[in-house]
Amino acid sequence: MTGLEFLWYPMLAVALAWRNRRAFRHFDTFDLLFFALMAVLVFSLALAPTNSTGSLDRVLGAANNLALIATFYFCAKSTRHLVGAGGLYDETATFVLMRSLRRNMLAFIIVSTALYCVWFLSGGRDVSIPTLLGVLPKLPGILNEYQQAVLVESDYLLGIKLPRSSLFAPFATTAAFLLAMMAGTYLLLSGTRAQPDFRRSSNLVPLSIAAVTMTLSRASMVAVISAWLLAAFTSRLKMIGLLCMLAAVGLISFNLTNSFDLLADARPGSSSTRLAVYEDSVELVLAQSPIYGIGVKPRVNERAIPIGSHSSPISFLVRGGLLGLTLGVLMYLAPVLRSATRIFLSFALGMRHFKRATLYGASYSLAFLAFFLVQDIDAYASAAFFGGVFVGLLSGVSRS
Repeated sequence: MTGLEFLWYPMLAVALAWRNRRAFRHFDTFDLLFFALMAVLVFSLALAPTNSTGSLDRVLGAANNLALIATFYFCAKSTRHLVGAGGLYDETATFVLMRSLRRNMLAFIIVSTALYCVWFLSGGRDVSIPTLLGVLPKLPGILNEYQQAVLVESDYLLGIKLPRSSLFAPFATTAAFLLAMMAGTYLLLSGTRAQPDFRRSSNLVPLSIAAVTMTLSRASMVAVISAWLLAAFTSRLKMIGLLCMLAAVGLISFNLTNSFDLLADARPGSSSTRLAVYEDSVELVLAQSPIYGIGVKPRVNERAIPIGSHSSPISFLVRGGLLGLTLGVLMYLAPVLRSATRIFLSFALGMRHFKRATLYGASYSLAFLAFFLVQDIDAYASAAFFGGVFVGLLSGVSRS
């Protein structure tokens, strides 16, 4: 919220990596994907200034994306090592971390509620504060939006004017993602304790759903509710519960068009803009450089957002072509899907290798997946940091 997060979180990730530098002595598939992805994106970015799309602001934006991919990598690798080395099995340290996450969740709800009251009393006027960038003259393009931090803004969900909270992050969608990652991390940490109090830990699930709902982020709201249902059914009914949830997903898939239209109609202006950007992005890359992309996310057609925005796969496709898309999806999603599948199957088959809190924590992989699909995970420093911590913790716990 201060404007320093694009410096603070990468530096924090480097410090975390330095303290766990033994983790980087071992080279595995995750490392290979990271270095291959960075090589493709750097190569494509180096060629960007030779074409009309590689303006200075776009090149700087792509360089920031590279730094945040490294931030995610450092956090995921370090946190996974912490679990494997037993660094998170200290009861006192784990309790302090969990208490901090719980207090942050409660602070979000309390402060957002107070800001909602201000919003209502002011007749629905947005509430914002200047960032450190606000002391500079008016900046061009999207940089102008980072000169102030919007705390509560108006949104029209299903045609109704409602307030949405953006605390902890530049935008409400990112704030919702951070809340989901906090909840997932809390539950996974609870599962590492020798005697976890699952009743107290499970109370954080409805708390996190309430907090995410205050952001009005459609993708995250659907994801956290689905996560809770998926974990609850699997915990109680084992394989039958898991199969019932998968069958429900299958039935929804048969009617996917109507389901998608329902979410799109909730905020038609936002949805139509996203779809138009996706279409323009694919057409631009296929026309110019389908193999290794164009290095940057350019501004064309006078759009408010750059081409390649609002979706991590689309962003990797634009900047790194089909190579970048493949490597990006594998690097970010393969550890999450593999780890979550291992934990859920353990419960479904009655093996009891993991605790119930771990199952609920793993279910928040749905929130990670949702954000990855509808936002740029390497565009926001806080998302790169907390997303990396969650993925590393999930991977480490599943291996234990």
